[in-house]
Parts: sequence; C-alpha cells; structure tokens
Amino acid sequence: IYEIRLRKHKDYYRLFGCFGSQEKEFTLLILVDKVAGRLIPKNGVEIAEKRRELIFQDRRYIDDFV
Repeated sequence: IYEIRLRKHKDYYRLFGCFGSQEKEFTLLILVDKVAGRLIPKNGVEIAEKRRELIFQDRRYIDDFV
C-alpha cells in the first residue's frame, strides 16, 4: 500500500493506493483526513488493505477512470 500526502491550506489528506491488478495500473483505495494528528477514519489503512485484497480477487470491484 502506498500513501500519497496532500495538503491544502491547513488541511491534510492521505490517499492510500496500490499498483495492480494489471501492469502499470495504480488504484486509489481510500481518502483519509488527518485532523490533529489522527486519521479519519482511524482504520483507513485497514480499509485500504481489505480493498486491495478484493481487487486482486475480483476485478468487479474496480471502476475505470480515464
């Protein structure tokens, strides 16, 4: 799982994603807010890991965005 950190003014965001399930494909799994040093939702990493498992099991969970 990869983490992309974004900042807009005083707001912090984390995009969690992964490469796969096809070559040269990056899939965004969840957007997480960071407020006062805490992630919202606080189980964002676990959600990303579960979603990653789903896309490798069954591509029906993926929507293409061009």
